Amino acid sequence: MLKITFALSTMILLGLFGPTSASCAEQKKLPTKEQLAKDNKLFLTLATQALHWRELQEPFHIAGPLYFVGTKGLSSFLFKTTDGLILLNTGDPTSGPMIEASIKKLGLDPKNIKIMINGHGHSDHAGGFAYLKKLSDAKLAIMEGDVAMIEDGGKSDFHYGHDWEIMGQEPVKVDRVLSNGDRVTLGEATLTAYHTPGQSGFDHVGYSSRREREDLRGRLPGWRWFQPRVPAHGRCI
Repeated sequence: MLKITFALSTMILLGLFGPTSASCAEQKKLPTKEQLAKDNKLFLTLATQALHWRELQEPFHIAGPLYFVGTKGLSSFLFKTTDGLILLNTGDPTSGPMIEASIKKLGLDPKNIKIMINGHGHSDHAGGFAYLKKLSDAKLAIMEGDVAMIEDGGKSDFHYGHDWEIMGQEPVKVDRVLSNGDRVTLGEATLTAYHTPGQSGFDHVGYSSRREREDLRGRLPGWRWFQPRVPAHGRCI
């Protein structure tokens, strides 16, 4: 989420945020990157709008057993297997019902989610776990360094923990603690978890599928890959 703060700041500084009719005077009233870094509520408000976090995205098939079920701004991926579904990442705390609806649009049953995994524990990737776990009773598998912040709703996050009421999410019980190299298997699908620490201070996880022979990183930047547009605006000098 720290990198998203930087990206959002860059968009603002380049004049890529706000209505096309915004005047230079109006653009100059937009917050600075320093203000965004210090005010988490302001950051989330602007990120949600500018990066389309809470806008529905039509779900689609990517390749093999892999489907996209996230929003326009936050990536969530679904693996379809003969024994049920694996969900990689959710969006923010409002994303649960949208992901549920996207899975249904694919003709699948969200109650058939058997396993949930993620890239790291920030609320823009883990915010929907509680909702979807209640819906499906799926088992939640999390890399060991992020277990605490998933189970306490973000209170133990090294950077955002002091502001967990803004930056956190509903706590959810972790069913399996992962270590580097552990495999997550359901039906014919096997994903290997790779510990790549970084964004949440303790953990960042990449997943690879031998069957598809492609790297399925836990932190795919959905707002870059799947956002259909970025408004073009003139710069203020």
